[in-house]
Amino acid sequence: MTFEQAIEQLKQWMIQSHGCAIHIGDDCECEFTQLETYNDEQIAATETTLGWHFPLALNVFLKEIGHSRLFYDPQYGLGIDIFSLEQIQQTSEELKNLEEEEPITDQFCMIGTANSMGDYFGFTINRNTPDNFAIYCHEYPVFEYVNVLNELNSWRTFEDWIIQIVATLGEEEL
Repeated sequence: MTFEQAIEQLKQWMIQSHGCAIHIGDDCECEFTQLETYNDEQIAATETTLGWHFPLALNVFLKEIGHSRLFYDPQYGLGIDIFSLEQIQQTSEELKNLEEEEPITDQFCMIGTANSMGDYFGFTINRNTPDNFAIYCHEYPVFEYVNVLNELNSWRTFEDWIIQIVATLGEEEL
């Protein structure tokens, strides 16, 4: 599966779902809700505010899928929430101003949460490689995120993550 195919599959599920649960696999019944998509100007304004340019794949995702709820299980409240541009900005600002035991030396752009564990996912801005996307475990303080990810070799690209969650019907979000 390619990134483009994964985006198209998500769009199809959103059309089918209309905020109601649909069957997408043998045992998988979930909802897909698209709340807002964005244009180039809105994305550029957010990038300017953050002082960082989103990867091309995230731009495509924000224009095609955008602020959304994916693989949402109405019975248990599980799923993946993709933030609005405003939430992305707000969360980035909150992380900059967090007071922790040690200083936070890395810069993050969180774009959503995986509701199964309450983990953020997003980008480490100052990691200058394509594989700067990760799930940031709620069990660790923010100042340890990058060290833990390096130790576990858990870095990936945003494209690979989208492909993985679509191919596994949301089962392997982490």
